[in-house]
Amino acid sequence: DVDDDGDGFTDVYETYTFLTAADAFDTDGDGSGDYAEWIAGTSPTNSSSVFEVSTAAVNTNGYTLTWYSVTNRNYRVRVRMP
Repeated sequence: DVDDDGDGFTDVYETYTFLTAADAFDTDGDGSGDYAEWIAGTSPTNSSSVFEVSTAAVNTNGYTLTWYSVTNRNYRVRVRMP
């Protein structure tokens, strides 16, 4: 099973399932690879559909982060303190 662009999908699966370019790691050019977008639930063919923190704030209870999410996905926040 060939994966020319190394994004985690075989070329045939990628081309016929997601309609993404089999030779491009990041079909829509948004900086997130096609496989990473599939894992996050974003669209690998829409450059405005990306997984990123949309707001980050410090409050009395600690920190608040918000991001676009989808159903049937689990998200984990990892923190490294200085």
